[in-house]
Amino acid sequence: MPIPFVAHVVQFNYDHVILHWKSYVKFLVTLAAIGGFKFWSMGRSTTWERKMNGMVVIVTGGTSGIGKRVVEKLALLGAHVVILVRSEPDQFTVDYIMDLRNRSNNQFVYSEVCDLSSMLSVRKFATQWIDCSPIRRLDMIVLCGGLSLPPYIDRQVTTEGVELQWATNFLGPYQLMRLLRPVIYGQPGHREVRIVAATCSSYVLGDINFDDLALDNHPYPRSSPWKVVGNAKLAFMTCLYDFQKKAQNHERPDKMPCNIHTVVVNPGIVRTPGFRRFISFGRIWGLFLYLLLWPFWWLLLKGTLKGAQSFFHAICSPEFGATTEYLLVNECTMIPPSRKEIADPEYAEKLIKAADAQIDLVEKQYKKKGASKTNKK
Repeated sequence: MPIPFVAHVVQFNYDHVILHWKSYVKFLVTLAAIGGFKFWSMGRSTTWERKMNGMVVIVTGGTSGIGKRVVEKLALLGAHVVILVRSEPDQFTVDYIMDLRNRSNNQFVYSEVCDLSSMLSVRKFATQWIDCSPIRRLDMIVLCGGLSLPPYIDRQVTTEGVELQWATNFLGPYQLMRLLRPVIYGQPGHREVRIVAATCSSYVLGDINFDDLALDNHPYPRSSPWKVVGNAKLAFMTCLYDFQKKAQNHERPDKMPCNIHTVVVNPGIVRTPGFRRFISFGRIWGLFLYLLLWPFWWLLLKGTLKGAQSFFHAICSPEFGATTEYLLVNECTMIPPSRKEIADPEYAEKLIKAADAQIDLVEKQYKKKGASKTNKK
Protein backbone atom coordinates (compact mmCIF):
# COMPACT_ATOMS: atom_id res chain seq x y z
CA MET A 1 0.00 0.00 0.00
CA PRO A 2 2.70 2.66 0.79
CA ILE A 3 4.44 2.19 -2.59
CA PRO A 4 1.38 3.00 -4.79
CA PHE A 5 0.60 5.96 -2.54
CA VAL A 6 4.13 7.38 -2.87
CA ALA A 7 4.00 6.84 -6.64
CA HIS A 8 0.71 8.74 -6.82
CA VAL A 9 2.18 11.68 -4.88
CA VAL A 10 5.25 11.80 -7.14
CA GLN A 11 3.18 11.64 -10.34
CA PHE A 12 0.49 14.07 -9.12
CA ASN A 13 -0.04 17.09 -11.33
CA TYR A 14 0.51 20.02 -8.96
CA ASP A 15 -0.25 22.51 -11.73
CA HIS A 16 -3.93 21.72 -11.30
CA VAL A 17 -3.72 22.58 -7.59
CA ILE A 18 -1.95 25.84 -8.30
CA LEU A 19 -4.47 26.88 -10.94
CA HIS A 20 -7.52 25.93 -8.85
CA TRP A 21 -6.21 26.64 -5.37
CA LYS A 22 -9.33 28.63 -4.44
CA SER A 23 -11.58 25.63 -5.04
CA TYR A 24 -9.31 23.42 -2.94
CA VAL A 25 -9.29 25.97 -0.12
CA LYS A 26 -13.10 26.26 -0.20
CA PHE A 27 -13.41 22.48 -0.08
CA LEU A 28 -11.02 22.16 2.86
CA VAL A 29 -12.69 25.02 4.75
CA THR A 30 -16.13 23.47 4.19
CA LEU A 31 -14.89 20.07 5.31
CA ALA A 32 -13.30 21.58 8.41
CA ALA A 33 -16.51 23.49 9.22
CA ILE A 34 -18.63 20.34 8.91
CA GLY A 35 -16.17 18.39 11.03
CA GLY A 36 -16.08 21.14 13.67
CA PHE A 37 -19.86 21.37 13.82
CA LYS A 38 -20.19 17.59 14.11
CA PHE A 39 -17.61 17.55 16.89
CA TRP A 40 -19.64 20.22 18.72
CA SER A 41 -22.99 18.49 18.17
CA MET A 42 -21.68 15.21 19.63
CA GLY A 43 -21.40 16.89 23.02
CA ARG A 44 -19.01 16.15 25.84
CA SER A 45 -17.73 12.72 26.81
CA THR A 46 -16.90 11.47 30.28
CA THR A 47 -13.46 10.20 31.16
CA TRP A 48 -14.49 8.45 34.37
CA GLU A 49 -14.39 4.68 34.76
CA ARG A 50 -15.45 2.60 37.72
CA LYS A 51 -15.10 -1.01 38.83
CA MET A 52 -18.58 -2.37 39.52
CA ASN A 53 -17.89 -6.05 40.06
CA GLY A 54 -20.61 -7.55 42.24
CA MET A 55 -22.79 -4.41 42.21
CA VAL A 56 -26.49 -4.98 41.41
CA VAL A 57 -28.11 -2.52 39.01
CA ILE A 58 -31.73 -2.35 37.84
CA VAL A 59 -32.18 -0.78 34.39
CA THR A 60 -35.39 0.21 32.62
CA GLY A 61 -35.48 0.73 28.85
CA GLY A 62 -32.32 -1.33 28.48
CA THR A 63 -33.04 -3.06 25.18
CA SER A 64 -32.84 -0.10 22.80
CA GLY A 65 -31.54 3.43 22.42
CA ILE A 66 -29.56 5.02 25.23
CA GLY A 67 -30.65 2.35 27.70
CA LYS A 68 -29.00 -0.31 25.55
CA ARG A 69 -25.71 1.60 25.64
CA VAL A 70 -26.00 1.95 29.41
CA VAL A 71 -26.58 -1.80 29.83
CA GLU A 72 -23.56 -2.58 27.66
CA LYS A 73 -21.40 -0.21 29.73
CA LEU A 74 -22.58 -1.69 33.02
CA ALA A 75 -21.93 -5.22 31.78
CA LEU A 76 -18.39 -4.29 30.70
CA LEU A 77 -17.79 -2.73 34.13
CA GLY A 78 -18.70 -6.05 35.75
CA ALA A 79 -22.06 -5.16 37.31
CA HIS A 80 -24.92 -7.59 37.85
CA VAL A 81 -27.46 -6.07 35.47
CA VAL A 82 -31.21 -6.63 35.80
CA ILE A 83 -33.00 -5.42 32.66
CA LEU A 84 -36.70 -4.75 33.18
CA VAL A 85 -38.75 -5.73 30.12
CA ARG A 86 -42.45 -5.27 29.38
CA SER A 87 -43.34 -8.93 28.87
CA GLU A 88 -41.83 -12.37 29.01
CA PRO A 89 -38.56 -12.33 27.00
CA ASP A 90 -38.98 -13.18 23.33
CA GLN A 91 -36.28 -14.66 21.10
CA PHE A 92 -34.88 -11.21 20.31
CA THR A 93 -34.39 -10.40 24.00
CA VAL A 94 -32.85 -13.81 24.71
CA ASP A 95 -30.40 -13.46 21.80
CA TYR A 96 -29.55 -9.91 22.85
CA ILE A 97 -28.74 -10.93 26.44
CA MET A 98 -26.74 -13.99 25.37
CA ASP A 99 -24.74 -11.89 22.89
CA LEU A 100 -24.10 -9.22 25.55
CA ARG A 101 -22.90 -11.85 27.99
CA ASN A 102 -20.40 -13.15 25.44
CA ARG A 103 -19.15 -9.71 24.38
CA SER A 104 -18.74 -8.42 27.94
CA ASN A 105 -17.57 -11.73 29.43
CA ASN A 106 -20.16 -11.11 32.13
CA GLN A 107 -22.72 -13.85 32.80
CA PHE A 108 -24.63 -11.76 35.34
CA VAL A 109 -26.92 -10.04 32.84
CA TYR A 110 -30.55 -11.10 32.83
CA SER A 111 -34.08 -9.77 32.52
CA GLU A 112 -37.17 -9.60 34.69
CA VAL A 113 -40.71 -8.62 33.72
CA CYS A 114 -41.82 -5.16 34.82
CA ASP A 115 -44.03 -3.13 32.49
CA LEU A 116 -43.80 0.48 33.69
CA SER A 117 -47.13 1.30 32.05
CA SER A 118 -48.89 -1.24 34.30
CA MET A 119 -49.22 -0.60 38.03
CA LEU A 120 -49.97 -4.30 38.55
CA SER A 121 -46.79 -5.37 36.75
CA VAL A 122 -44.70 -2.88 38.73
CA ARG A 123 -46.18 -4.09 42.02
CA LYS A 124 -45.57 -7.74 41.14
CA PHE A 125 -41.91 -7.10 40.34
CA ALA A 126 -41.32 -4.89 43.39
CA THR A 127 -43.06 -7.38 45.70
CA GLN A 128 -40.88 -10.22 44.44
CA TRP A 129 -37.77 -8.09 44.90
CA ILE A 130 -38.72 -7.00 48.41
CA ASP A 131 -39.96 -10.41 49.58
CA CYS A 132 -36.47 -11.69 50.42
CA SER A 133 -34.65 -12.23 53.66
CA PRO A 134 -32.05 -10.87 54.04
CA ILE A 135 -32.73 -7.79 51.90
CA ARG A 136 -31.46 -8.17 48.33
CA ARG A 137 -28.47 -6.11 47.40
CA LEU A 138 -29.21 -3.04 45.28
CA ASP A 139 -26.49 -0.56 44.34
CA MET A 140 -28.13 1.43 41.57
CA ILE A 141 -31.36 2.04 39.66
CA VAL A 142 -31.02 3.49 36.16
CA LEU A 143 -34.34 4.68 34.73
CA CYS A 144 -33.89 5.06 30.96
CA GLY A 145 -37.33 3.90 29.86
CA GLY A 146 -39.63 6.46 28.30
CA LEU A 147 -42.26 7.05 25.64
CA SER A 148 -43.19 9.97 23.43
CA LEU A 149 -46.01 9.46 20.94
CA PRO A 150 -45.82 11.11 17.51
CA PRO A 151 -48.04 14.12 16.76
CA TYR A 152 -51.53 13.62 15.32
CA ILE A 153 -52.03 10.18 16.86
CA ASP A 154 -55.11 9.60 18.97
CA ARG A 155 -54.84 9.35 22.73
CA GLN A 156 -53.67 5.93 23.87
CA VAL A 157 -54.40 4.36 27.22
CA THR A 158 -53.05 1.34 29.07
CA THR A 159 -55.10 -1.74 29.92
CA GLU A 160 -55.70 -0.09 33.30
CA GLY A 161 -57.17 3.03 31.70
CA VAL A 162 -54.25 5.44 32.27
CA GLU A 163 -52.89 7.67 29.51
CA LEU A 164 -49.94 5.74 28.08
CA GLN A 165 -47.28 8.47 28.12
CA TRP A 166 -48.19 9.56 31.64
CA ALA A 167 -48.10 5.98 32.91
CA THR A 168 -44.77 5.11 31.25
CA ASN A 169 -42.88 8.33 31.97
CA PHE A 170 -44.14 9.08 35.47
CA LEU A 171 -46.69 6.88 37.19
CA GLY A 172 -44.87 3.57 36.65
CA PRO A 173 -41.37 4.81 37.61
CA TYR A 174 -42.84 6.66 40.60
CA GLN A 175 -44.65 3.49 41.72
CA LEU A 176 -41.41 1.51 41.33
CA MET A 177 -39.43 3.96 43.47
CA ARG A 178 -42.21 4.13 46.04
CA LEU A 179 -42.36 0.35 46.45
CA LEU A 180 -38.59 -0.18 46.44
CA ARG A 181 -38.00 2.49 49.08
CA PRO A 182 -37.66 -0.08 51.94
CA VAL A 183 -34.99 -1.96 49.98
CA ILE A 184 -33.12 1.25 49.17
CA TYR A 185 -33.26 2.43 52.79
CA GLY A 186 -32.28 -1.05 54.01
CA GLN A 187 -28.91 -1.16 52.23
CA PRO A 188 -25.87 -1.09 54.55
CA GLY A 189 -24.58 2.37 55.41
CA HIS A 190 -21.23 1.78 53.72
CA ARG A 191 -22.93 0.91 50.41
CA GLU A 192 -23.53 3.83 48.07
CA VAL A 193 -26.90 3.69 46.31
CA ARG A 194 -27.41 5.82 43.20
CA ILE A 195 -30.70 6.62 41.48
CA VAL A 196 -30.04 7.76 37.90
CA ALA A 197 -33.12 8.88 35.95
CA ALA A 198 -33.59 10.23 32.44
CA THR A 199 -35.45 13.42 31.68
CA CYS A 200 -35.80 15.71 28.67
CA SER A 201 -36.09 19.42 28.05
CA SER A 202 -39.87 19.16 27.66
CA TYR A 203 -40.16 19.29 31.46
CA VAL A 204 -39.73 23.06 31.12
CA LEU A 205 -43.15 23.15 29.37
CA GLY A 206 -44.89 21.09 32.07
CA ASP A 207 -48.15 22.45 33.46
CA ILE A 208 -49.56 19.93 35.93
CA ASN A 209 -53.22 20.00 36.96
CA PHE A 210 -53.44 18.20 40.32
CA ASP A 211 -57.14 17.51 39.80
CA ASP A 212 -56.52 15.89 36.40
CA LEU A 213 -52.94 14.60 36.27
CA ALA A 214 -53.18 12.62 33.02
CA LEU A 215 -55.53 15.11 31.30
CA ASP A 216 -58.35 12.54 31.39
CA ASN A 217 -60.98 15.29 31.57
CA HIS A 218 -59.34 17.61 29.07
CA PRO A 219 -58.94 17.34 25.28
CA TYR A 220 -55.84 15.33 24.37
CA PRO A 221 -53.24 17.58 22.64
CA ARG A 222 -52.90 15.56 19.41
CA SER A 223 -50.80 18.23 17.71
CA SER A 224 -48.48 18.65 20.71
CA PRO A 225 -48.24 15.38 22.66
CA TRP A 226 -44.96 16.55 24.17
CA LYS A 227 -47.07 18.55 26.64
CA VAL A 228 -48.09 15.28 28.31
CA VAL A 229 -44.46 14.12 28.29
CA GLY A 230 -43.42 17.46 29.77
CA ASN A 231 -45.96 17.06 32.58
CA ALA A 232 -44.69 13.53 33.28
CA LYS A 233 -41.02 14.55 33.33
CA LEU A 234 -41.69 17.55 35.56
CA ALA A 235 -43.71 15.36 37.92
CA PHE A 236 -41.03 12.67 38.15
CA MET A 237 -38.22 15.18 38.67
CA THR A 238 -40.24 16.76 41.48
CA CYS A 239 -40.87 13.38 43.12
CA LEU A 240 -37.20 12.43 42.86
CA TYR A 241 -36.23 15.70 44.53
CA ASP A 242 -38.68 14.92 47.32
CA PHE A 243 -37.34 11.34 47.48
CA GLN A 244 -33.79 12.63 47.98
CA LYS A 245 -34.83 15.15 50.65
CA LYS A 246 -36.68 12.47 52.59
CA ALA A 247 -33.67 10.17 52.31
CA GLN A 248 -31.48 12.91 53.77
CA ASN A 249 -33.88 13.33 56.71
CA HIS A 250 -34.28 9.58 57.25
CA GLU A 251 -32.61 8.41 60.45
CA ARG A 252 -30.84 5.14 59.85
CA PRO A 253 -30.84 2.48 62.60
CA ASP A 254 -27.04 2.31 62.41
CA LYS A 255 -26.81 6.14 62.76
CA MET A 256 -24.71 6.36 59.59
CA PRO A 257 -25.14 9.29 57.16
CA CYS A 258 -27.36 9.16 54.08
CA ASN A 259 -25.95 6.85 51.41
CA ILE A 260 -28.54 7.61 48.70
CA HIS A 261 -27.65 9.84 45.75
CA THR A 262 -30.21 10.95 43.15
CA VAL A 263 -29.03 12.16 39.74
CA VAL A 264 -31.33 13.25 36.90
CA VAL A 265 -29.79 13.20 33.41
CA ASN A 266 -30.86 15.20 30.37
CA PRO A 267 -29.08 13.61 27.38
CA GLY A 268 -30.37 16.17 24.89
CA ILE A 269 -31.86 15.25 21.52
CA VAL A 270 -30.46 11.90 20.41
CA ARG A 271 -31.05 9.71 17.35
CA THR A 272 -32.89 6.98 19.24
CA PRO A 273 -35.68 4.69 17.93
CA GLY A 274 -38.11 6.84 19.92
CA PHE A 275 -36.90 10.00 18.18
CA ARG A 276 -37.17 8.28 14.79
CA ARG A 277 -40.76 7.31 15.51
CA PHE A 278 -41.63 10.79 16.77
CA ILE A 279 -40.03 12.73 13.92
CA SER A 280 -41.52 10.40 11.29
CA PHE A 281 -45.04 10.87 12.73
CA GLY A 282 -45.27 7.10 13.07
CA ARG A 283 -45.96 6.81 9.32
CA ILE A 284 -44.19 5.00 6.49
CA TRP A 285 -43.93 8.19 4.44
CA GLY A 286 -42.44 9.90 7.49
CA LEU A 287 -39.86 7.14 7.82
CA PHE A 288 -38.95 7.55 4.15
CA LEU A 289 -38.52 11.30 4.68
CA TYR A 290 -36.42 10.61 7.79
CA LEU A 291 -34.11 8.34 5.80
CA LEU A 292 -33.92 10.90 2.99
CA LEU A 293 -32.77 13.53 5.50
CA TRP A 294 -30.40 11.15 7.30
CA PRO A 295 -27.24 13.25 6.58
CA PHE A 296 -28.94 16.22 8.25
CA TRP A 297 -29.89 14.19 11.35
CA TRP A 298 -26.40 12.68 11.49
CA LEU A 299 -24.81 16.12 11.40
CA LEU A 300 -27.14 17.81 13.84
CA LEU A 301 -27.85 15.15 16.48
CA LYS A 302 -25.89 12.80 18.70
CA GLY A 303 -25.88 9.05 18.32
CA THR A 304 -26.86 6.81 21.21
CA LEU A 305 -23.26 6.28 22.36
CA LYS A 306 -22.63 10.01 22.70
CA GLY A 307 -26.11 10.51 24.13
CA ALA A 308 -25.29 8.02 26.89
CA GLN A 309 -22.14 9.87 28.01
CA SER A 310 -23.97 11.86 30.69
CA PHE A 311 -25.40 8.60 32.03
CA PHE A 312 -21.90 7.09 32.11
CA HIS A 313 -20.76 10.19 33.97
CA ALA A 314 -23.59 9.90 36.52
CA ILE A 315 -22.81 6.21 37.01
CA CYS A 316 -19.02 6.41 37.28
CA SER A 317 -18.03 9.86 38.53
CA PRO A 318 -17.12 9.95 42.26
CA GLU A 319 -18.40 13.52 42.61
CA PHE A 320 -21.98 12.23 42.81
CA GLY A 321 -21.09 9.92 45.67
CA ALA A 322 -19.62 12.81 47.65
CA THR A 323 -22.89 14.71 47.98
CA THR A 324 -26.46 13.85 48.94
CA GLU A 325 -27.98 16.81 47.10
CA TYR A 326 -30.38 16.37 44.18
CA LEU A 327 -28.41 16.86 40.95
CA LEU A 328 -29.30 17.54 37.31
CA VAL A 329 -26.69 16.63 34.69
CA ASN A 330 -26.45 17.84 31.10
CA GLU A 331 -23.40 17.28 28.88
CA CYS A 332 -21.54 15.70 31.82
CA THR A 333 -21.96 18.94 33.78
CA MET A 334 -24.13 19.68 36.80
CA ILE A 335 -26.72 22.39 36.15
CA PRO A 336 -29.64 23.81 38.20
CA PRO A 337 -33.20 22.81 37.18
CA SER A 338 -35.11 25.37 35.14
CA ARG A 339 -38.35 24.95 37.09
CA LYS A 340 -38.57 26.22 40.67
CA GLU A 341 -41.52 23.91 41.41
CA ILE A 342 -39.13 20.94 41.53
CA ALA A 343 -37.71 22.17 44.85
CA ASP A 344 -41.06 23.33 46.26
CA PRO A 345 -42.13 20.98 49.11
CA GLU A 346 -45.79 22.09 48.95
CA TYR A 347 -45.89 21.45 45.21
CA ALA A 348 -44.34 18.00 45.75
CA GLU A 349 -46.79 17.17 48.53
CA LYS A 350 -49.80 17.98 46.33
CA LEU A 351 -48.34 16.03 43.43
CA ILE A 352 -47.54 12.94 45.53
CA LYS A 353 -50.97 13.00 47.12
CA ALA A 354 -52.64 13.16 43.68
CA ALA A 355 -50.35 10.44 42.23
CA ASP A 356 -50.96 8.11 45.17
CA ALA A 357 -54.70 8.61 44.77
CA GLN A 358 -54.48 7.80 41.05
CA ILE A 359 -52.49 4.62 41.71
CA ASP A 360 -54.88 3.55 44.47
CA LEU A 361 -57.83 4.06 42.12
CA VAL A 362 -56.18 1.96 39.40
CA GLU A 363 -55.40 -0.85 41.84
CA LYS A 364 -58.91 -0.80 43.34
CA GLN A 365 -60.43 -1.11 39.88
CA TYR A 366 -58.16 -4.05 39.12
CA LYS A 367 -59.12 -5.74 42.40
CA LYS A 368 -62.79 -5.31 41.55
CA LYS A 369 -62.25 -6.90 38.15
CA GLY A 370 -60.38 -9.77 39.79
CA ALA A 371 -63.15 -10.25 42.36
CA SER A 372 -65.87 -10.24 39.69
CA LYS A 373 -63.99 -12.90 37.69
CA THR A 374 -63.67 -15.04 40.83
CA ASN A 375 -67.39 -14.75 41.57
CA LYS A 376 -68.26 -15.79 38.01
CA LYS A 377 -66.19 -18.94 38.43
